[in-house]
Amino acid sequence: MSGIFNAQILYSLHYGDLKALSRCRYPLRTVGEMLTYIQDGLHGIRRYVPVGVPLLGVGNVTKEGIDLREVNRITKLEHARLARSHVRRGDLLVTITGRIGTAAVYNSDEPANLSAHVALCRAKNADTLLFLKHYLASRFGAASLTKAQIGSTHPHINVRRLAELPIPLPPPDVQHELVKMMEAVRKARKQRLHEADELLAGLDGYLLETLDLTPPSVELRNTFAVRLQEIGRGRFDTFFHRPDLKKTEELVRRFKPVTTL
Repeated sequence: MSGIFNAQILYSLHYGDLKALSRCRYPLRTVGEMLTYIQDGLHGIRRYVPVGVPLLGVGNVTKEGIDLREVNRITKLEHARLARSHVRRGDLLVTITGRIGTAAVYNSDEPANLSAHVALCRAKNADTLLFLKHYLASRFGAASLTKAQIGSTHPHINVRRLAELPIPLPPPDVQHELVKMMEAVRKARKQRLHEADELLAGLDGYLLETLDLTPPSVELRNTFAVRLQEIGRGRFDTFFHRPDLKKTEELVRRFKPVTTL
């Protein structure tokens, strides 16, 4: 237990993965050694505005890329003043709080800033960053991140610990081939998931046609009335009394299954 006294590391698959890293045929370096720049984002509470420059946090960095559907924003004046946290096209963003180790490349020319819960990584070429991205998502990257994390109720790491993470560093041509393979596999997976979503989207229509049911008209009102006796059924939540769901429930109750001998 020299150097490690963490039950989560000693009594899990992570321990074996950490031992395996020391036997890798490629030289074991650190994340900081493979990068030209690494920095976290803004610290402290900022004043958010409805329209402004995105302030990227953990929720905006996903396995599928940068998601800006729900993002905090700051003023252009504050964005210009906080140059250290500027994000530019090609940067690799890595979450360092809560959901540790999720990485995505920022593929946009739109200005953006970084919150303190995300680290920014830059390298001389894109393959290096993509190699790091896929490595952090692997079981070996997860083992290193688990060992480096601070705190149990609110796990996190800082930029220094991220830079010190061990990583096998193959030659650039090997990194390129690994990245090429992983990107192709991820693209194929994404296509399969899209096809599965399309099949599931047509399932409702197929069932309605097979069961000879007519879909009810949809009323997506934000406000509706509920009779007092309906509340007496034991439910007092708005979701249960939504008009569109109640119509669907009545339709199912009227359906008479056909029995065959």
